[in-house]
Amino acid sequence: MAVAAVIGPTRDLLRIYCLFANPPHAVQSHTGSPVNQVPTNDIAARGIIAAERQLLHRFFSGAANAQIGQFIGELSAYSWREPEHATVFEAIRALAPPPSSVASWREELPAQATRMGFPDVEWTKYFGDSGAADEGAPSLDELISRVRQSAPES
Repeated sequence: MAVAAVIGPTRDLLRIYCLFANPPHAVQSHTGSPVNQVPTNDIAARGIIAAERQLLHRFFSGAANAQIGQFIGELSAYSWREPEHATVFEAIRALAPPPSSVASWREELPAQATRMGFPDVEWTKYFGDSGAADEGAPSLDELISRVRQSAPES
């Protein structure tokens, strides 16, 4: 029985290693949401990944609680190109009811991602101060539209 307890977690770690050593083109996240992995040397792919990051950053810098449902609903079937972005989105979905302030998000999301098995998310990319850089930046709705348009057709 003790051997089985060791073999089970070891087998799971081996599966995780194999997934990252030889990633398929498209994989499922741990929650079943699609993660569409694309080569990062592709200029278009880098642009999409940057738009995803900008979308998540914008969400945390200005989304009203009323927009959270819209954000989750419109992107629930979206195939995130960057696995970390998929993790952040899944952590957002897992927090219900949503936190009432950015400070609460900063506290609760890292804990949620850790519970999901992802303690190494770089949260400063999403919560960093943008200040004047947000002036003239696309709205949350525009960014949602941009990343959804980039989704591959099924």
